[in-house]
Amino acid sequence: MNVHIGSEALSDLERFGLRVHPAGGTHEHLGKRHRTKIRIAIDPAALVGPSMIVTIGEGEARRLMPLSPFEATTLVDELVARGLLVGNERLRHGVEHLLARLSVIYTELALGSLSIDPVIVSEAGYCIDAARLYFLHRGAHAGKPQRSVGGRDNVGVQPRTHGHRPLAR
Repeated sequence: MNVHIGSEALSDLERFGLRVHPAGGTHEHLGKRHRTKIRIAIDPAALVGPSMIVTIGEGEARRLMPLSPFEATTLVDELVARGLLVGNERLRHGVEHLLARLSVIYTELALGSLSIDPVIVSEAGYCIDAARLYFLHRGAHAGKPQRSVGGRDNVGVQPRTHGHRPLAR
């Protein structure tokens, strides 16, 4: 399993249009009003199937993956109903957008799991501070490409007849 953490994971998320914390930057652009720390995880081994888990403080809410925009809205509604998130309209829309977008990223990148801890949300938007992405597939091979012939990789390139005539096509 291939794991991206730190700046590598943040750049992966930034490629999908998510707002990540710049190195050495601050959260001043988010303002102070209704600023909240959220932890988001996608657990593929949950009992009912792959699930998104949103945690604020000691409370959490879960939904099955993939998340539609409507399911993202109901998840935020649950967080507001439990008193974990302020019911401010701008804040709600920002969190809904983030959750729906993470679901798309999870599907498109074929991730095994995802962990974002923390993401800072406020009325002015959100900022992802740290992330960890687990890929199911292996990344591109870091070594040099094979240049020689031989072995099993060249089957069909130069077929060997072993003393027999080739089959007619």
